[in-house]
Amino acid sequence: MNEKEFTQLANTSRRAAALTLLGVVIIVGSLLYATANLYRSQEQLEENRVRLEQYTVRLSEMEIAEKEKTVVLRSLNERIAQAQERLDRIKNELEKAPSADAFASIGNEVQQLEKSIAAADIDTRIALELPGLIEKMNNVAKSERTSAVQQLVTNYKTEPLAVEQAVTMLELPKLDDLSAQGRINVLYFLRHTESSAWNPHSVLRAKSAIDTIQKRDESKVAQIGPQTQKELEELSAYLNQLDQL
Repeated sequence: MNEKEFTQLANTSRRAAALTLLGVVIIVGSLLYATANLYRSQEQLEENRVRLEQYTVRLSEMEIAEKEKTVVLRSLNERIAQAQERLDRIKNELEKAPSADAFASIGNEVQQLEKSIAAADIDTRIALELPGLIEKMNNVAKSERTSAVQQLVTNYKTEPLAVEQAVTMLELPKLDDLSAQGRINVLYFLRHTESSAWNPHSVLRAKSAIDTIQKRDESKVAQIGPQTQKELEELSAYLNQLDQL
């Protein structure tokens, strides 16, 4: 082997070694990134578990209808279960021998896990915030009532659970606890919701609630003023539109 051939061979060996080292660096870097994401996802998952427990307690304290509790808790539990499944898959991938396919799979699972956690965050925020806002529409303080209505119209006009809980406020026995202004606020909010927040059952419930309010007014059990009557008529018209969709 002459000097030129030896130099070429040496250069080739150095390039091969450099590429091998680069591959190792990439694998180690990917492993560290995946591990960091795993730890962060575990922390987020645990935070959601704690928040879910807090919500369970709050639901019990507020005596929300059993059906509504079941629907919300089932949704949250499903989100948490999905996140846990993805977390388990990520752990299994990390325990395998490093490979390009394994890291591609880990990256995808981390992304899906973060989506599941983000969805659980949204569900949990709704679950924790919504009941309080619904109740505040009947608050003694005008500022609290106004703020609650604004937040509901802005953030929850497409949320079916918001419609369900607002309609509950118009049904007995909750109806007896509503002040005149609280009743107007609930009617106003329902009238400003999107059609996507309603289903046939909630439309029927709302119509029945309106009928109850009007009959109680006619029998002088609980009379209503012109503003409430106006809101009732406008909500009735909106519900009739929903029936035609």
